[in-house]
Amino acid sequence: MAFNVEFQDKDGNIIDFNRIDSEVCELWEVDSDENDWAIPPGKDYSDNWHEFLGYAVMLTRAYKETGTFLPSELLQGLCSFGCMYPKLESIDKYKYELQLIFYWIKKGYKIVVTNRW
Repeated sequence: MAFNVEFQDKDGNIIDFNRIDSEVCELWEVDSDENDWAIPPGKDYSDNWHEFLGYAVMLTRAYKETGTFLPSELLQGLCSFGCMYPKLESIDKYKYELQLIFYWIKKGYKIVVTNRW
């Protein structure tokens, strides 16, 4: 199940992943690392924002295979098939990831998903 992901701003301009990573570092108040994606405080590298995005997109593809995804649609996939159950424990466990999705919604970002083959 290979797919490509591209971020666009509200005007349709492509946003590179280094800029996204920089924004995530600022949002989460973590240091930037040229060799690794930003990691939420208190978590390890397997929980970096880039891995989270891939997981969220993969789950959301159950509803919509490809095309333009709104960040809010990622919540639907995560709640239906993933880890974000409507419990306070889940909200606390994924507070940084939720903060990130809310940030992307506020910025008006879109996530364009295409098949790799």
